[in-house]
Amino acid sequence: MIFSLHETTQTIKNLLDKAKSGILISEKTRDRVAREMIFLLTVPPFQKLLGLLDLLNTIATSKDFEIIDNQPDKYDLPAIDLDKINKIYAYVIEHYTQDINLEAAARLTNMTETAFCRYFKKVTKKTFLDLVTEFRIKHACNLLNSTDKQVAEVCFESGFGNIFHFNKPFKALTDYIPLNYRKMFLATI
Repeated sequence: MIFSLHETTQTIKNLLDKAKSGILISEKTRDRVAREMIFLLTVPPFQKLLGLLDLLNTIATSKDFEIIDNQPDKYDLPAIDLDKINKIYAYVIEHYTQDINLEAAARLTNMTETAFCRYFKKVTKKTFLDLVTEFRIKHACNLLNSTDKQVAEVCFESGFGNIFHFNKPFKALTDYIPLNYRKMFLATI
């Protein structure tokens, strides 16, 4: 077997070009990619890079993915919108583990709360609450993978007010309840 670096990099480049607006990975490839991504959290940087290239090649050569949106150009934002969205993301990144104030986020864009919510949904295709929840869930996943804290402690430390409002969105975004997510991660190490 002859290994061609050019063919591999071209395959990955084609995948990245197609995936500018997102891809949906399914079936066995999704499960393999999830397991390997969790494993890559535990390896040295150079192995992470090699693992990432391997994952991208696995996805690119698989039939288990589809392009989410074939019109990535419609997401090109004018500079003023990009500036507003960057301010909102910076605010969320700084405050997602605390109570997020919709009024404060709207003030960053010089809009009313109602106008801000419409604007944010129009530009990002998700609600402001969806964005905050995604950041909180990602933080919770990191805590579940890297600490032995109780699930309730992870819940509150990630910015959620109660376990129900943690478990439901966690399962919606990861397909696992928090405890099973931790067990899956530990099983791959």
